[in-house]
Amino acid sequence: MTKKYIFIFSLMLPVYTGTAVGQANASLCTESLSCKQLTLCALMSGIAGYTLFRETNNTKIKRALTIWHTAYSSLSQVKTLSDMQLFLQQHSSLEHDVAISHGELEARYMSSCKPWNWTEDMRDAYTKIKILDLLFEHKEIICAQQVLHEDEICKIARLTYGNKTCYALCECLEKLHQSINMIKNICIKDGYSFLSEVFVRLQKAHKTLAASEHYAYEKRCLSDACHKIMMARIEGTSQRLFRKC
Repeated sequence: MTKKYIFIFSLMLPVYTGTAVGQANASLCTESLSCKQLTLCALMSGIAGYTLFRETNNTKIKRALTIWHTAYSSLSQVKTLSDMQLFLQQHSSLEHDVAISHGELEARYMSSCKPWNWTEDMRDAYTKIKILDLLFEHKEIICAQQVLHEDEICKIARLTYGNKTCYALCECLEKLHQSINMIKNICIKDGYSFLSEVFVRLQKAHKTLAASEHYAYEKRCLSDACHKIMMARIEGTSQRLFRKC
């Protein structure tokens, strides 16, 4: 077989990008490639593309800290619940950026498959962006002017999580539980005193929702649904085993 120069990157580029330039470069490869070679090239193209276009941890950390510093000048002045309500109203434009940055850092720092991301800098950035995400996630509860009775909390829960799940009250209670634990175990001891009044408000909301008849009914429905899914899986497994026998 005549040896020819095959430019691997020229072949990888069209697989990853599908651009006209890449496809033209790929045409320079005159050797016919086997399925194994094509698979290898596709794998290499994916790795190369991931490496070339993947943002570094430092970039994502810097983005999160930039958002944090924008917010912290006001957060550091928060002393009361009214101050926090005012902060959330005045900085509502940050909510989208906070959600994006939080998702990015959570995908890396919280992944059990990526221990190389478990650095002190990543932990610090994730904690700070998580605090902001927590505030915006519970902003309706935090900013409610009236006393939070059962009906009001259920209404807020359905508005906040109703488009994501049929069990909005269960989802809301779980989110409240996670946020309360984060503030209690991490934030307060690290000096984020502006969360003190938020902590009290979230605790009251959690207690009220947990005692709600609406929540109890929804929890039973969720439990029944999970039981039916489990039984269907067991039945499906049994049928497959029976057919094999």
